[in-house]
Amino acid sequence: MIRYNWGAKKYRQRFGSNNPAPMIEVEIRSFISEEKFNELLAFFGKNGKKVSEDTQETHYFDSKEDLRIQKNNFYSKIWMKKGKLHDDQREEIELKVGKDDFEKLGTIFEAAGLKVIDVVLESNTALIANPVAAADPVKAHAMGQILTLLQGALDARSHVLVKLNVAEADLEAVIALLPSLKSPTVSKLFGEGGFAIETVVPKSTINVLIPALKDRGATDILEVPLAKIVH
Repeated sequence: MIRYNWGAKKYRQRFGSNNPAPMIEVEIRSFISEEKFNELLAFFGKNGKKVSEDTQETHYFDSKEDLRIQKNNFYSKIWMKKGKLHDDQREEIELKVGKDDFEKLGTIFEAAGLKVIDVVLESNTALIANPVAAADPVKAHAMGQILTLLQGALDARSHVLVKLNVAEADLEAVIALLPSLKSPTVSKLFGEGGFAIETVVPKSTINVLIPALKDRGATDILEVPLAKIVH
């Protein structure tokens, strides 16, 4: 997949100075040979600067619907597209799981009678900066800010925020269950002998974690989706 942005100057050169000059993103999807892929890598390596990268692997199944499983550097997912390949619009349904659950998904689908047709696509996603622009401290700083937001959104995809209350007598038992990016935040509840806890945990563990927390005495448990995690 290749994306190319036309700036205002190039747009006016192509379509005339009297036309509005919006930013245009063109997306091209095509299967290419390994030789052509290496040529593209060489081109971008010469004309740009890689600042971020992701690797994707997609398996397609011989089902009635367009059913796939995919993994990348951050998570795995079940991915179904309704309709036909060249329809103007296609509904997409995704269910994300932990990055390490990809093989389990394949095992479950095969047990259900589905077979992998082929590993059709292994792709790399990269954020590439123009080296001239990257040499400008002001522009480089802006690029870094964009990268921070993108990386934060990617990291958030595989985590959720958990919030709960717990009595003082059960506090240590609940804390012992909680994985966290850092130590959980613990606050004393106003006028009560209990505590409020919140922490960020991997999404892949949440369905096991919540019942375990309840068994240890946690109450009012909330699972909150995250938009970004910025370290």
